[in-house]
Amino acid sequence: MRYAALLILAISLPALAQTVPAPRTEIEVGAAHETLSKGLPDWRSRYLLLEHRGPERRVFYGGWRDTERYRLRDEEVHGGAWLPLSPALQVQIEASASGSHRVLARNSGLLGVQFEPASGWGLAAGWRRSHYDAGNTRVIHLGAERYVGNERFAYTLYAGGPDGAATASSQRLQWNHYYGERDWIGISIADGRETEHGGAGSFLTSRVSNLTLTGRHQLARAWSLAWEAGRQRQGDLYTRDGLRLGLRHEF
Repeated sequence: MRYAALLILAISLPALAQTVPAPRTEIEVGAAHETLSKGLPDWRSRYLLLEHRGPERRVFYGGWRDTERYRLRDEEVHGGAWLPLSPALQVQIEASASGSHRVLARNSGLLGVQFEPASGWGLAAGWRRSHYDAGNTRVIHLGAERYVGNERFAYTLYAGGPDGAATASSQRLQWNHYYGERDWIGISIADGRETEHGGAGSFLTSRVSNLTLTGRHQLARAWSLAWEAGRQRQGDLYTRDGLRLGLRHEF
């Protein structure tokens, strides 16, 4: 999946879907490094995330990142919210912007919904629109999740691509194990066709397969470690191995 999608896992849907007993604010700082095959330059990123969970499952979040891909450097800010419409229905709104936008989108917007038809079940749908110098892209996603005790299982289907081009689709399977109030580990497997902005004024659509391991572990009462490690094969273009580490503090 696109790295932007991997970054957003730091404020992931599983955590957002759970009711919290009291308001709290968390901040996370971290960095990521990805190594590409075929002699291509490494990708690097630093980020800052801020998240506030209010009453009635209201969640407000935002962040900044500085990223380098294809020897091109970009900065980006984003912000969003999860807002309850009813005890079983939430809506998500999100926007991002990049002043440099050499590789990242100049701006993008996301509108999503999550519905809980029964205890332990969740259904989700969303639509993202992104604007690049090379053109515009759209991506929709449809997903379902199931909680069984401390386990979460999820499936998501993605479909999209540049305006005027054929639609490419991919899918992702996830499993998460929760072993504490703030502690979990997970694995996701993705496969399909995806389009990414190549940093040279063009879009690249290729076969993609991805394996990602994630986790969050409480180190002290108000501190936790977030991490992510994964491998993505981008068709015949390259294989990318990456690691992200983040330190999170709760206020």
